[in-house]
Amino acid sequence: PPHTMLTARAAGVLRTTGSPRGPAHLLHARCKTSTGIVGLPVQPEAKAILEGLYTKTLSALEAFPASAEYAKVVGGIAKERLAVVKSAASLPEIEAKIGAGQVEQLIEQAEDEMKLLPVMLEERVWEA
Repeated sequence: PPHTMLTARAAGVLRTTGSPRGPAHLLHARCKTSTGIVGLPVQPEAKAILEGLYTKTLSALEAFPASAEYAKVVGGIAKERLAVVKSAASLPEIEAKIGAGQVEQLIEQAEDEMKLLPVMLEERVWEA
């Protein structure tokens, strides 16, 4: 498969540069020309974007009571995904470990959650 060859090339680049983050995720994004989803462009900086979104989500959840079930569930997912994003060497690895679509879809999901957070806080859903 093309991803296998790409991974081998990216690994060679990582060994050559000695960089722990290396350009593997950027190399994958440059080779990926389409997500295959109309209106969803390839995002070469997906790793940094996801890291920022999951960090912001966790920060925003601090405004919720510790007992709020919504905050527990969303916080758990965000923590888990942030750990995967930080530890992954490539975008395909992030996609495989999270198992919820392409990185571009993960960005959309995280952005949607960021839009929902203030609504849930304003509605005080934990009191329902």
